[in-house]
Order: sequence, then structure tokens, then C-alpha cells
Amino acid sequence: MDESGERIAPPAIPATARDTNFNGYAAVTVLRCALALDEPRLIARHFAMVERALDWVLAHQSEHGDIVWRAPDTGQPLDSVDSLRAGNASLFKSLECGLRLADALGKPRPQWATARQRIADALIGRPERFDREIDRSAYAMDWYYPVLAGVVTGRTARAHLEEGWSRFVVEDLGCRCVTGEPWITAAETAELALACLSAGRTETARSLLDDLSPLASSQGGYWMGWQYELGAVWPRESPSWTAGAILLAADALYALSPGSDLLIRHARADAWTAGARAGAGSQAN
Repeated sequence: MDESGERIAPPAIPATARDTNFNGYAAVTVLRCALALDEPRLIARHFAMVERALDWVLAHQSEHGDIVWRAPDTGQPLDSVDSLRAGNASLFKSLECGLRLADALGKPRPQWATARQRIADALIGRPERFDREIDRSAYAMDWYYPVLAGVVTGRTARAHLEEGWSRFVVEDLGCRCVTGEPWITAAETAELALACLSAGRTETARSLLDDLSPLASSQGGYWMGWQYELGAVWPRESPSWTAGAILLAADALYALSPGSDLLIRHARADAWTAGARAGAGSQAN
């Protein structure tokens, strides 16, 4: 924070920092835009970029299936970089979207399907691979992202959300960013609403979005969060990502645009596995 304690003063980010999660999300962005605008030509126009992004991401997948959060420094072993649970869940969804784009163009990418399955296997079966440097279990994103991204679905997803609900959700206010902190954040609350929609909890999602009404800014957008012990907006920031999360959640809840269900309807982890095996076999031959 700056000296006033009211605004964010982010630290300088090294020019060499390359985030796998952000790169992979290009696939979600292209597909979401193509669906919302009913413009399939966007897929062909941007597929080469998506392919480069996803191939670069998968170059950072460990032998255990997890993908490290950033590109290692020169000479640094891949396994020395931490893997993030929320980031890998997001990449699981990114690869689903990449596979849908590839299918739309008749360009199967079986290696993406295999990598996607390996991410799911690691998230479910190798929890020790994630958050090794810092324990992030107190962060809401680590809790709800496996549901939001479709790694966990159905009854298991609903049970997963229920298990963490009392730790992260404050009734009539929204979702804490971090347990133990009296701070509700609008983006996390909106993303949790998307996770609830993914798990079939429509009315809960509606209530979460309704809870954010007091954070609507008179200048447009939404304030980042609410410090409920002080009874004050904090910080005095209304970021674009906060508004974006609320738009996506409202769109999914009320079906306002074509493709509004992209983030709440998910393909199973093994959806492309048969095709991946067949493609790998034909390549080997």
C-alpha cells in the first residue's frame, strides 16, 4: 500500500517474469469473445497465438503433472518453482477452451488433452505438489477454483464448497479474500458465485451477487473490497478485473449473451482422452 494506506502501490515486477496462468488464459478469452460476438472468424484469426501460448505453458509442466506458476530463471530447475493450486485449476479450463478452439478448426491437439488430464490427476491425487513455498490454504481462490474451473464437479463440488463455506463466506457480505482477515472482496465473491453456478447452486450464486450491491461505485465499476470491522471501502480502488469478474458472473447467472455458460459448463477431465490416445498412436505410426 502507499503511505496513506488507501491505494495499492505494487512492487516492481522483473522484466523476466512470465506467468503460465496468464498466458494460458488467452484460450478462454478468444473462445469467450468468439461466442459472445457470434464471430467464429476470431478463432482462426487468433488460433496461432493461442497455440503458442498453450505450448509455452505446457513446456512448464513437471513430470508429476502440475504446471509451475512462472518460467524459471536461466539455469534454474523447473521443479524449483512453486505450482499454484488456483493457477493449475485455471489452466485446466484454459486447455478445455484451447481444445474446443482446435476442434472448431479441425486441428486436434492430443498433447493438450493429455496435459489437461495430468493437471486434474495432480490436483486431485498429488496435493503435495502445490503451494510448496507458501501455504495458501487460507486464500479463497485455492478453495473454490477447482470447482470454478471444472476439476471437481457434481456432488463432489457441492461438498467441497460446503466444507469451506464457513471459513470464507460472511453472511450477507460476501467472500473473504483470506481467512482470518475482515476483508470481503468483490472479485472473489463474484468468482465464488460462478463456482456455485458450476455446482448447481443457482440461488446461492444470486445471493452472493446481490450482496455486492453496496460496493457498486457511483463512478462505474465496483470497489475492490469492504473492511467490515472498520465499516469502510478498502482499498480505494475499483480495478477492471473486479468489474470483469462481476460481469462474467452476472452474464452466467442471467444468460445475457451467447456463450454465457462457458465458465459454468465444463467438459470432464477425460473428455478428449480417447482422441488424445488415437492422435498419439497415429503420430507414432
